[in-house]
Amino acid sequence: MKNPITFTIPDYSNVSGTESIKVIENHKKTASHLLAAATEHFKAANYLKLGNYEKAAESAMLAREYLNLASQAKRDDIQNSAFNGEITI
Repeated sequence: MKNPITFTIPDYSNVSGTESIKVIENHKKTASHLLAAATEHFKAANYLKLGNYEKAAESAMLAREYLNLASQAKRDDIQNSAFNGEITI
């Protein structure tokens, strides 16, 4: 099966200083949400190991929400960025 995700490397050469700061902050925001999701997944695994299924489910749901936040931040970044590049997902 062919990988459905293709993209062209964005050209940030035309990005202004202010826009560059926004892009950097959005990357940090996305990364923060992804780290939180990973942490919750590790917690869920540990809770499962201990047999605490309720806490495991709670952590898994939190992980999903953090992933949703990361996805939204990335979509916002793509929509608001001034770079020239084609992104197909």
